[in-house]
Amino acid sequence: MALELSDIRQQITQIDRSLLKLLSERHRLAFDVVRSKEISQKSLRDVEREQQLLQELVQFAENENYQLEAQYITSIFQKIIEDSVLTQQVYLQNKLNETT
Repeated sequence: MALELSDIRQQITQIDRSLLKLLSERHRLAFDVVRSKEISQKSLRDVEREQQLLQELVQFAENENYQLEAQYITSIFQKIIEDSVLTQQVYLQNKLNETT
């Protein structure tokens, strides 16, 4: 028996909420990352690490047979990475403003 549209939409809503929770947790970790980079005096961007992460995620999805296109995965995670970098930049700028 096929699921009703309302049931399918309810499942999608639950998944969306779970995604939001995970994105929030990842966003919070960006602050830990920037503090660690600040202490170790590393630059905000590590393009090599970003490319490696994207490749690993695409490979993981393929290995798990998630049926997601590589471009789809890359596009989503590039946006997530950009948000993380922006969060780190804002953190450092705010910290700089506090000291001036």
